[in-house]
Amino acid sequence: MKDVGIISSHAGVATAPARTYRWLRETGELWRMLFDQNLAGVFCSTVDGQMMECNLSFARIFGYDSPAEIARRAGAEYYFDPADRQSYIERLRAAGSLRNLELTLRKKDGTAVTILENVTLLPAEHGQPEAMLGTVIDITERKQAQEALLRAEKLAAVGRLAASMAHEINNPLEAVTNTLFLARTHPEATPALRELLQLAEQELSRVASITRQTLGFFRGASEPATSSVADILEDALALYETKIRARNIRLVKQVRFNGSVPARPRELRQAFSSLVANSLDAVPDGGDLMVRVSRARDWRTGIPGITVTVADSGLGIEPQHRHRIFEPFFTTKRDTGTGLGLWLTREIVLRHSGRIRFRTNARPGRSGTTVSIFLPTASP
Repeated sequence: MKDVGIISSHAGVATAPARTYRWLRETGELWRMLFDQNLAGVFCSTVDGQMMECNLSFARIFGYDSPAEIARRAGAEYYFDPADRQSYIERLRAAGSLRNLELTLRKKDGTAVTILENVTLLPAEHGQPEAMLGTVIDITERKQAQEALLRAEKLAAVGRLAASMAHEINNPLEAVTNTLFLARTHPEATPALRELLQLAEQELSRVASITRQTLGFFRGASEPATSSVADILEDALALYETKIRARNIRLVKQVRFNGSVPARPRELRQAFSSLVANSLDAVPDGGDLMVRVSRARDWRTGIPGITVTVADSGLGIEPQHRHRIFEPFFTTKRDTGTGLGLWLTREIVLRHSGRIRFRTNARPGRSGTTVSIFLPTASP
């Protein structure tokens, strides 16, 4: 029976595959082939990030066309933040090697890429700089799938909890609202008392709106009807009139186009209310809040419609948070935020075939955030 394998011989004479393998190994071509054709990214660089050599897979993981293109970069700043880079090097020097290290870095175009890395520190010799040798695997899609599954599980759990609480929340709210109305309309109520009771009704209405906002994501949608965007926005602002006056916030309302769109008014009111609430949370006392309704066209397709803009002079959103503001359960408000408001707003806008975008600046003296919602004036 013949030997099986790359290296085999007959009567001590090397076969052609064996001779080829020996030649590849002795000339170094074997390792070059393994290096170049590896599906994992393989690299060798100095500790300060200067690329000495990498394969095509490594270059493509980071958005480059070739190893030569990535080697022309000056250092690790093209994919590492400086603070993270320093911490990474300290860990590598302390351990000598790092295994199954998960990192989120930057690609050539600035977008994020999540990798799984194995890296070994190579000792410096003869005055040469420290170097490191490693492999990386792009796990961005795997991480995104895991995060999407986790978000779906969280939303399902919250939906079940919200559904079970809806009846318990709404019944007391309705009872208190009716009681306040009866007290306010009682013939013996004084004008001062009526004014206080009316204020209580308004605040209770705001509580009810917040409850609907929290519960709304699991409720079934009604059929759309032609609705005035300016009127819906006015209804949303009415919930915050007392808070705006109490904090001396300068509110500017601009209705440049009083048009209508096919809409589910309750959902749009909820979306506008969420934007106004976020702005009020960000704006200091005496700050500015501007809302505007204007005729517009979709900035991508040119479809005619209406744009609702909510702008504030708040603190703005820090750069590291901007790509996550529409994620469910992500919030910068710590203990006071649920992380559902902007996610739900975006879902409502998409359900209305619209688009949402934002601009923000966190620089002191120039800070603020502007959110724009485009709604088409006709159903697609």
